[in-house]
Amino acid sequence: MSEQGASGRHGPPPIVRAAIVLTVIGIGGGTWFAARNGYVSLPGIARAAPTIGANRIAVTGTIESEESTITAEVSGRLVAFDVRDGDPLKVGQVIARIEDPVIAAQVSQAQASVGVAEANLAMLRAGTRPEEVRAAEAARDASRAQLATAQAQVAMAQVAVTNAEALRAQPQELDARIHQARVAQEVAVARLAQLEAGGRAG
Repeated sequence: MSEQGASGRHGPPPIVRAAIVLTVIGIGGGTWFAARNGYVSLPGIARAAPTIGANRIAVTGTIESEESTITAEVSGRLVAFDVRDGDPLKVGQVIARIEDPVIAAQVSQAQASVGVAEANLAMLRAGTRPEEVRAAEAARDASRAQLATAQAQVAMAQVAVTNAEALRAQPQELDARIHQARVAQEVAVARLAQLEAGGRAG
């Protein structure tokens, strides 16, 4: 009884231990041989790399937007529509043109008023040169002097006609002097009318 208890406490018999060792050696050697000849791939360490767009899906279809009501701030006739259904739009893009004759006339009138205002402004900025003022005054004085001369000539012509008519007693000189006086009177009257018209225009 004491011998059996001692053998049980010392583990398996030597034969069993030898069989276990041979089995481990056989398995290890077979694995090494298979790996050496390419039959078995040994496990290694693999690193995972992230990918972008691996789960992206391409599809085709139509996206419908909400309808928007477009109104014009002025009335008139629609003469052009520059976009089609589905065209992309930008902020401030012109999509239609409206023609209104009344507005066009108002624009033309405003442009003409601007032109007149600019011309008047240019004249005011340029001013009138002193020599131009003096020249205008000299022309005015000359016209007045010519007018006075013409008036005097008319008076002299009338006196000459009167004197000629009074000299009828001398028939040789009468006709010539009367004709000359009348011609001088007509010239003086015409010159006076011309100067008076010029003075009113100035």
